[in-house]
Amino acid sequence: MAPVGPVSPVGPVGPATPATPADPCCASASGRIELRAHLVARGNRVSGTWEERSYNVAGSVSGVGAGNSLRLGINGGGLSGSMVVTTTGGSQSISMRTDGAALRGINIRLRRN
Repeated sequence: MAPVGPVSPVGPVGPATPATPADPCCASASGRIELRAHLVARGNRVSGTWEERSYNVAGSVSGVGAGNSLRLGINGGGLSGSMVVTTTGGSQSISMRTDGAALRGINIRLRRN
């Protein structure tokens, strides 16, 4: 799947990081995924909410940030899973795995030229 929408870059997680919106949207001939998240960081802990607009599901997010990555657990909408977001230089990778949904996982790699 190729990214077709805005993606907010992940930055360092610090003691007073404000809420960060993230809106990756991906599409291919076989489907479309439109994620939205609202995250708040306190120290290295991250929490917030998420929604997927194509499948109309939503839930909670919690996890930790360290260095250049976020490791998140996701729950809600009849599914649970995990997401890892890693930023290195001008690229970002997003890997998501789920249980309890038709969509079992996605891998997205973004690169800034």
